[in-house]
Amino acid sequence: MLPNSDKISPKAQPNFYYLLGTIYEDASQPTKAINCYEKVIAAVPGYYVAHRALGFIYLKEANQIAGKLNPSKTDAAENKRLAALYTATAKKAIPYLEKAQACEPDDNTLTRIKMLYKNTKNEQGLASLDTRLKVLGQNCVDILGDK
Repeated sequence: MLPNSDKISPKAQPNFYYLLGTIYEDASQPTKAINCYEKVIAAVPGYYVAHRALGFIYLKEANQIAGKLNPSKTDAAENKRLAALYTATAKKAIPYLEKAQACEPDDNTLTRIKMLYKNTKNEQGLASLDTRLKVLGQNCVDILGDK
C-alpha cells in the first residue's frame, strides 16, 4: 500500500501516515515512524498526538545516549561527542513534547520536559516554559478527519 499512498485522498493521508507510524514504532523502526509522523504534522500541525509520538521517540533516543555518558567519562573526546549528541536529540524532543503537553497536560510529560531542560542546562527555556505552553495550547487537534 505504501507505494500507492499517493492514491489515498489528501484528507485521508494524515490518518494513513499516523497509523503507519504507529506500526513502525511498534516494530521498533523509529526512523520510519519519525518520517510518517512528520508527514502527519506537516498536514495537520495541531495534531498533538503525532507530536507526542515524535517527542517520545526522540526522548527514548536521548535516554539511550544518556546511558552511555557515564561509561564514557574516561574518554574525554567520546564523552564530549555523546554530550553533544544528547543535547541535539533532547532539543529535537522538547518542541514535540511541549505541544503535546500544551494540548493534553500530563504530569509525566511535564516532568520529562523539565528534565530535558535541566540536563541541557537551558535555564531560559525552562523559565519560559509556562508561557510557551499557553501559546502552544491553541489550535490543538485530537482527532484526524478522513473525509
